Amino acid sequence: MPDQITFNLLHEPWIPVLRRNGKAEKVGILTALTQAALIRQIAASNPLDNVSLLRLLLALLMWSKSGLTNEELETIQQPDAQGIPLAWLQQLTARPTTFDLFDEAQPFLQDTQVERKLNAATNLLIELPSATNIAHFRHTRDGSSLLCSSCCALGLVRWSAVASAGKAGPASQMTASLHGNTPAYSISHQSTLLTSLLNDWPPDPSSCILDDVPVWAGASQDSPLGLLKGLTWRSRRVLLIPESSPKDACCNCGSPSPPLVRDIIFRPGWDRPSEKTWSADPHRLVVHRPRPGTKAPPEPSPPSWPSPNDPLDEITAVWRTVLRGLLQAQTAASPDQTNQDSAFHVTLIGNSQQLYKHAASIHFDLPVFTSPKCPEILLMELDWLESLLRMTAAPRAALIREKLKDNQLIPSVYEKSTTAVALRSTLCHFSPQTEGELQSAFFILAGDLATLPDPFGPGAESPLRNWRNQTRQILLCALSDSLLATTPGSPLRQREVTHSAATALDKSLENRNVRN
Repeated sequence: MPDQITFNLLHEPWIPVLRRNGKAEKVGILTALTQAALIRQIAASNPLDNVSLLRLLLALLMWSKSGLTNEELETIQQPDAQGIPLAWLQQLTARPTTFDLFDEAQPFLQDTQVERKLNAATNLLIELPSATNIAHFRHTRDGSSLLCSSCCALGLVRWSAVASAGKAGPASQMTASLHGNTPAYSISHQSTLLTSLLNDWPPDPSSCILDDVPVWAGASQDSPLGLLKGLTWRSRRVLLIPESSPKDACCNCGSPSPPLVRDIIFRPGWDRPSEKTWSADPHRLVVHRPRPGTKAPPEPSPPSWPSPNDPLDEITAVWRTVLRGLLQAQTAASPDQTNQDSAFHVTLIGNSQQLYKHAASIHFDLPVFTSPKCPEILLMELDWLESLLRMTAAPRAALIREKLKDNQLIPSVYEKSTTAVALRSTLCHFSPQTEGELQSAFFILAGDLATLPDPFGPGAESPLRNWRNQTRQILLCALSDSLLATTPGSPLRQREVTHSAATALDKSLENRNVRN
C-alpha cells in the first residue's frame, strides 16, 4: 500500500522570507514564528501573498495565545530574543495533522464535504490564466498544468484576503472576499517580522469575540465574526486532489518535487454578511469621500488600483488617494497611538470583469508626528492641492467644454473645446512627472510639520509657504510645457498663452491661500 501523501505546513518550507542577513529562503510556519526576530519580512513576489501570509501568521498567533502580559511582552522584545517562544505555540504543535495539506480527515484550509466537481488547479492562482478567461489563449493546458504543494498553499491562503465575485455555472455564484472585489490593505512595515506581528497582535484577551475561531478550528458561515474568523475567511470551498506519481513540474515556480496537484474541487464559499467592509480588520484601508451634491457624511470605501482603460493621470494620482486614507486613519486613532508606526505597505487591487485583475503595492514612509493635529493639517493641504488642480492643471477638466465652468485656465487660453482636448492629452503625458514632484514636495512639508508641537501655530507658516510656492512652480512648469506643445503660431502667441496660464494659476492660488 503506497504511503500517505503529506505536506505539513508547520515544517515544510513554503513561506518566502527575507532574513535580516539578506538571505532569501522559504520556511515553514514554526520557523517563521520562532525565528521572526531574525526575519526582516515576508518576501513573496506577489504583493497579495505578502498581505495574506502575514494575516495567516497573525491568526495562528492569536489562536495559540489570545493575549500577552507585560512581562511576556518584555521578554519577547529582548535584544537576544529570536522570535515567538515555541512553548507559546502548543496549540499548533499539539495538532500537527491540522496543518497538513493532504490530511484525509481535515486537510488545511479545505473542505472535504464540497461538491465533487473537478476543476483545473490553475484556478488557485490569479496570475495563471484558466477556464474561460477572455485573455486566455492556452485552453489546451487547462487540464494538464500542475501546481506544487507550496504554490497550492499560497493560493489557499490568498483566497481569505482577496477574491472577486464571478459565475461558476448557471446556479453557482462565486462570492467576493470579506472586503469586496477590490479590497485595500495597509500593512505596518516594521524592522522585523516579529515587530510587525506584535504591532497587530491584540494584547488584551478581552478584545476577542466569544466563540470566534479560525476556519481550520471549525468556523462556519454562521459562527461569530471576530479576528480569527475574519483573517481566515472562506471565500472559496476547495479540495486538492494530489497526483500520486506526477511526470511534470509546477507550472508556476518550476518545482518538480511531489506532491503536485493537477485537479481541485473549486466551489463558492461563504456569503458576505454586509456590502460594507469589515470595520474590525486591522489591515483594512478605506477613504472617506464626500458624496457630491449632498450633505450626507462621507462614505468609507477602499481605494482601488485603476484599470488600463482609466486615464494616465488617474493612475499617477493614486498616491493622493492612498495617502488620504492613511492620514484619515491617523486622525481617527487615539492620541497615544497616533503614528506609532511610520512605514506602510499598501496593497491595492484592480478588477475589471474577467479581463483585468491586478495587484500593486505602494510604500509610504510617514514621519513620526509630534502633534496629533499634524495629520489634520496635512489633510487640509491635500484638499487645497486637489482643489487647485481641478481649477488649473487637472487633465480631466479639459476633456469636455461644458464641464469647464470651474476651470480658470482653459477658458483663458482656448476658445475651442477640440484644442482643449489636445491640452488635456498633453497634461496627461506630463502627469507622471508632475505627480511625482508634488508627492516629493508634500512629504517635505509633512517632515517639516512633524516636529512642530502645534502645526496650526506660527511655526507652521514658513513650511506652508514653502510648500505652496513649490506647488506653484511645479504646476506652472507642467502648464507651460503642455501649452508650448499644443499652441500653434508664433513665439509671441506661445508667450501670450503661457502668461495667461500663469495669471490664471495665480488667481486660483489667491482664492485658495486663505487657511481655514
